[in-house]
Amino acid sequence: MICYVATHGARNVGLLQRLLAPEMQQANGDIRLVHTSDHNSVSGRAAAIAMLNRKPAAMCYDARSVDPEQIAEDRLTIEEDLMYGVPRSLWKLFIAVPELQSLLFADRAILESLVGGPVTEAQLIRGHYEPKVILAALLKERGISDEEFDRRLAQADLTPLRQLSPIRELVEFVAKNAFAPAA
Repeated sequence: MICYVATHGARNVGLLQRLLAPEMQQANGDIRLVHTSDHNSVSGRAAAIAMLNRKPAAMCYDARSVDPEQIAEDRLTIEEDLMYGVPRSLWKLFIAVPELQSLLFADRAILESLVGGPVTEAQLIRGHYEPKVILAALLKERGISDEEFDRRLAQADLTPLRQLSPIRELVEFVAKNAFAPAA
């Protein structure tokens, strides 16, 4: 059965392609990544897929905050919006705190291979909270273009990151739905 994963931004799509590579290969095209250019339209895109196509859709959403109360409020708002008209069995929300790219800062060896050299402890720590800012600074400092970073990302072994939340749960959702018999 086809399963969709909605997120925003090309970099998140590239990261998810690597993180979900084993499932995507096994599913032979039945896992489809879709993205929006606007952070706030991820849930709308996933809801449309689930409601109109009656296909499972995962939303991989950047919290853009580390405040637990703000994250809980955002989750509740998104889930309430989706509950009207979309069966709960067809969607699931995955929130990356603060952003999906912060996963890259969870493994020093992976990060250093992507940015072409060592990172300081301060960069590693700040990257957990401001991943886009720190990653952009590291790439600029080392003269690595976005295209070169994307090439490195496409070749990187991100297996250790698959065990982290929310990726572990996303892999489970995708596997359960993409490999389920069509109804």
